Amino acid sequence: MKQTSSSKITVFRSLKDIGYTTSYNQNGKYYTLLEIAKFDDSGIFDHKGILFFRDGGIQELVIKEINSSEKGYTTEELRNKIRTRVSNRLHQFVSKGLIIRKKYADFYVYYSIDDTTQQKQISNREKELKIPSTKEESEISSEKRQSEYF
Repeated sequence: MKQTSSSKITVFRSLKDIGYTTSYNQNGKYYTLLEIAKFDDSGIFDHKGILFFRDGGIQELVIKEINSSEKGYTTEELRNKIRTRVSNRLHQFVSKGLIIRKKYADFYVYYSIDDTTQQKQISNREKELKIPSTKEESEISSEKRQSEYF
């Protein structure tokens, strides 16, 4: 901000007008202009290990990836796909009702909240695993469960 002799709010207004996104790793402390970023087919731009998602932050990226997956994602699969740790965030997204998770033997798989997509994902995952899921049902956030009853 010192280099521009403008206030922080003025700089951010200008960035908003131009179009920018913040990094989804590195605690969101980096910015890039949309017009200079070279996003790949997944909508990710990697600049020296600093990762940006064209359509938002980590929440938007995780939901997009889960919704478009054939068989949901384990934490490890998703981490490998988007190249950053997500385990703490996944729990938050489940609590918010943005995704669901289903427990298998000793791991969880995260699925879309869209019923049709979710059923296809579960079916594909369970065919791949060749094992029945545990009796524990998909965990939907308590807020969503409560809203279904009121």
